[in-house]
Amino acid sequence: MVINSNLFNINYYINYLKFALFITTLLLNSCNDKSTESSSNTGKTENGKYPSWSPDGNRIAYIGGISDKEYGVYDIDVAANEDPRKIAVPEFASTPDWSPDGRWIVYSKNGNIYKRRVDNDSSEVQLTSGASNFFPSWSKDGDWIAYDSNIDSPSGSRFVWKMRTDGSEKKRIIYTPELGEVRMPDWFLTGSDWLSQ
Repeated sequence: MVINSNLFNINYYINYLKFALFITTLLLNSCNDKSTESSSNTGKTENGKYPSWSPDGNRIAYIGGISDKEYGVYDIDVAANEDPRKIAVPEFASTPDWSPDGRWIVYSKNGNIYKRRVDNDSSEVQLTSGASNFFPSWSKDGDWIAYDSNIDSPSGSRFVWKMRTDGSEKKRIIYTPELGEVRMPDWFLTGSDWLSQ
């Protein structure tokens, strides 16, 4: 199933609602009967963008930071009132997504797709190069990462591609220049079917 890019972006609104729920949860958990003091997390989450829930539902990865120095990919425990944990400090990072096992975060940075382990200080792994590659989405079965790219597109329009999680076997899934761009892929729960916008 493909949704024409001219239609509104359902995924954007769903992610916005998830992030609003996340902020509400933080604020509610930071208050008790004796105090209305705000959470210490508020400053680091108020500029948060592109929220992505972990597979177990306990953490949210997002792009955030209140200054250029603090900008990066963060994750935070939803139930605990802890400071967000910085996973990576990439310039111009966006749209993080979790691997199904919760061990990796994939994100776009400077027009390429990268991944990084969540549980240690390992270096990021670059999965694409050249062209403009955005909106990575990890398949539910853990075998593939879908993304949009303008590689091999004479007009520069972006279309949906997929690759193995190590960056191999890149394959364009859809190319319909006569209908316009097809972007922002996401996977159905089966892991083998996808939806794009």
